[in-house]
Amino acid sequence: MHHHGYDCCAITGGTHLPLPVLALCAVLAIAVIGYAVVATQLGDRWPARRIGWFALGAASVASSCLIMADGSQPLLGHVASMVVAPVFLVLARPLRMVLRGCAADDRRRVARLAIRLRRMHLHNRPTWVAAEYVLSMAFMVSPAMMLLGSSLVVHLAMMLYMVACGIGFFRTVLGVPIWGTVHPRAVRARIAWAATAGMALIGWVLTMWPAAAGVTTAQAVTFTVATVGVTGAAALSVRDGSAAHVSVRIAPHDVTSRGMEGVG
Repeated sequence: MHHHGYDCCAITGGTHLPLPVLALCAVLAIAVIGYAVVATQLGDRWPARRIGWFALGAASVASSCLIMADGSQPLLGHVASMVVAPVFLVLARPLRMVLRGCAADDRRRVARLAIRLRRMHLHNRPTWVAAEYVLSMAFMVSPAMMLLGSSLVVHLAMMLYMVACGIGFFRTVLGVPIWGTVHPRAVRARIAWAATAGMALIGWVLTMWPAAAGVTTAQAVTFTVATVGVTGAAALSVRDGSAAHVSVRIAPHDVTSRGMEGVG
């Protein structure tokens, strides 16, 4: 799964990286700086530790880009983009931070847009969130993905899509509200264990037939341990809604400063 034929830029040690990867890493670096600036303006209302979570999440996305560009450890790139980065980004709560710095009218506009997009993408259905999380990973490691050839753009687009799937999954499972909605504990636990079983099945197939995905047995085992371990840990972490995650329905026309406490 090596990539060839891209415009590259030399860095230390003679290593060459595709320019799209360097551009994406630069965007992520700017995002971290912007996140820190906005968080600083919020003062005591924003925990400093979330700046660290966001930086780790952005670093994980950048690492996944570099791994995918190199092509020697593709499964590690999948783990970084779909398991590691989403957890850190969910803990960082970037959407909540940005909206707290916006005027009330802007929050209402963003709320309407986000709710509309979520309904279009079925993200109000926890079963679909878990299914998309598992199926996107299955597609990424399948021979079907290899048929796309050495298109780095396609691989990076899929990687970013996997990050989005991971964020949706971990937000739902961990009970981080989306416009004030937290699904019941039993529902979140069920989809978390179902996703864990799905990752275990993908890992078993890879371990039994590693050549089909162009990986080694050791890589397949590492992938299985990482994905099942993190997804299973999320399932074990499912708790009833706490005081910080109060389930309150927020209408698109009533997104106020008080209501933003439920927006993750």
